[in-house]
Amino acid sequence: MRVAVGVPFHELQSNSGKYPTRGIPPKQPTTPRKYLYGERDDLNREVPVDGEATERFHGFYVGEVVVRTLEDGQHLTAFVLVNQAIARGEPSNIDCPVYVRFHGGGFGQGYALYEPAFSSFNCHLAMSNNAVLIMPNYRKLPEATGAEILADIDTFWTQWFKNEALFERDMKTMFPEMNVNIRRDQLLMSGDSSGRFLAVYSWLKHPDVSIKAMCLQYPMLRAFRRHKIQGDYYGVEINDDFVKGKAEGLLRECEVARVVAKKNNEPFSRIKSVPLEGGYATLVLSGDLHKVSWRGEVFEISWWNYHFAQPDIIEHLRALLSPDEEVEDPRHTPIKGAKPDGLPVFTMGDTIREPPKYCPPIIISHGTADNACHIEDTRLFIKYLGKLYKNMEVETHDDFPSKSVDMGPEDENFIPKGDICLLKVTNGGHPLAEDITKDENEWLYRAVSWIRDRWLSIDH
Repeated sequence: MRVAVGVPFHELQSNSGKYPTRGIPPKQPTTPRKYLYGERDDLNREVPVDGEATERFHGFYVGEVVVRTLEDGQHLTAFVLVNQAIARGEPSNIDCPVYVRFHGGGFGQGYALYEPAFSSFNCHLAMSNNAVLIMPNYRKLPEATGAEILADIDTFWTQWFKNEALFERDMKTMFPEMNVNIRRDQLLMSGDSSGRFLAVYSWLKHPDVSIKAMCLQYPMLRAFRRHKIQGDYYGVEINDDFVKGKAEGLLRECEVARVVAKKNNEPFSRIKSVPLEGGYATLVLSGDLHKVSWRGEVFEISWWNYHFAQPDIIEHLRALLSPDEEVEDPRHTPIKGAKPDGLPVFTMGDTIREPPKYCPPIIISHGTADNACHIEDTRLFIKYLGKLYKNMEVETHDDFPSKSVDMGPEDENFIPKGDICLLKVTNGGHPLAEDITKDENEWLYRAVSWIRDRWLSIDH
């Protein structure tokens, strides 16, 4: 079976247990691998979820389609969510835009239908605009490489979304009573955290996809590296010693498990991964550092970067501007006086060399206190876009308060208008709160009208 017929989400919850799905059960191992947790019992658990976060999909019918079958027999799928009334044929003969959203998790945890990561903000965007919401799955680090993860995203676009006949046939199979005009030329693209890396990558790599707007909140635009590890991590107190020196052994164990799985003809990759599964590995890889030889010099990079081994978004943009563009990020600054002899050589995949002819409108909200995806990366991203697309109007609003009660006269008069718009949220962390209520998160409330105007317009 490659297409699962859409059903109300609450039926998936009652019938399918840990991994909500319909007819396409995951073949991946369900027993946690010890290298994912470092044999830490306090991290070998699911994050408890309750309240409103367990009801965000309840207004949708959910279908699932196999985009590709991997070598180990697992199915790489995408979930498709449609307003229940539209799925039942009420109303009919209307235009429905498309919203493609990539889930986050540092490429090491999560899956597309994990409710706590799907904020009420995203639910509001999809529901209020009768959108067809499409959420692709992809393989996870450390079992997968960066090249494999990006290949999963490329496969979603080239083998399914861009294949008009297959796309329409699968939509009809998933939602046989639905009678609407699905407007793939009215596409909004977003994600959370590392999912926004995939959104921007998709625009750069697949410029023939008609993207009307991108919504990037606390985006990961650089190779993942945590500068300081300290504080509470899902109820576990952590610091730099928690991860130091752990990544190399973790990757070694992972490779042994890969060999064993292949020998036994067992599935190995993780695709649908409920947090905290993979959380410890992501923390270790992003926080533990590794000295490498790169371009004849010595650099200190995260093991995440070393294992991902693909250009990040900033590196793609730098290559599009000029291969000699000055490095502006300290995470990629060579260590002065260090000798590269004897160090592992870091190699990286090819950068994109042809810029898209068109840059869609982009709105970005980023917290000034984000210690996972740094706001400096977003500033550099906007700077490079401004150089590549000189006709784009760039607008930045500093120190935007997260709550309406903290707004001053200047904030109250502010309405996003630019082609590229950055809202810097004072003391906002990672993730930012994403409950779409005017009283609690004014910056999100303002962003919705900006997104809708550009997403649903016919002028771009």
